[in-house]
Amino acid sequence: MTYLIEGTLTVEEKPEKYMHTFVDFKLVEEIRAGSISTERRCVIASSERVARWLNKKGYNLQWNDDLERAVEVCGQEKIEVSETKLITPRNGWGDYLTQKFGKTEDMMTLEGELTVWSETRLPIPWLYVFSSGKLRDVFVFDGDRFMVEPKVTHKGSKYTYGVLLDIPILKLNSCQTRGNINTTRY
Repeated sequence: MTYLIEGTLTVEEKPEKYMHTFVDFKLVEEIRAGSISTERRCVIASSERVARWLNKKGYNLQWNDDLERAVEVCGQEKIEVSETKLITPRNGWGDYLTQKFGKTEDMMTLEGELTVWSETRLPIPWLYVFSSGKLRDVFVFDGDRFMVEPKVTHKGSKYTYGVLLDIPILKLNSCQTRGNINTTRY
C-alpha cells in the first residue's frame, strides 16, 4: 500500500533564520498599468568576509541582532505539498503530519489542509501507469497541530492514468486524474 499526502499550506519563515547574520532586505513595489506587484529581495551571509565583499558589489548587508527587524523580514507563502509514504506512521497520521509539516527547521505552518490517500500503484510505487486510491482522511491545521475536523466525514476516490515517476529527488509525470470527495457535516 502506498500513501499520498496532498494539499496546500500557508507557511511563514521563522525569524531565527535572520538573527545573528548579515542581512540586506529590500521590498520593491512596482506599479504598472494600475496593478501593484511586490517583490521581496533578501540576501543573507553568515560570514563577515562575504558580507564585505557583497557590500563592495553594491549590496548593503548589516549585522542583525534585532528580533523586530527579523520578524519584519519574514515572509508568508502558499506551498503545494505532494509526498509519497510507503508505510503507515506508528503514532498516527495527525502526529506525523504535525511533525513533518507543522514546524520545520526554518518554516512554520499557519494554516492549511492535507488529504491522505491510500493508493494501489501498478506496476510499482515509484514508477507507475495506473493508480487507484481511496481517501483516508482530511487533516486541517488548527493552531499548532494537524487534526481531523470534529463532526465531519470525508469519503472519496480517485484514479490516475499515465506515466509517473515519483522518487524523492525527481518527480515527473504525464497523467490524468479523475476523482471526487464527498463531505458530510453533522
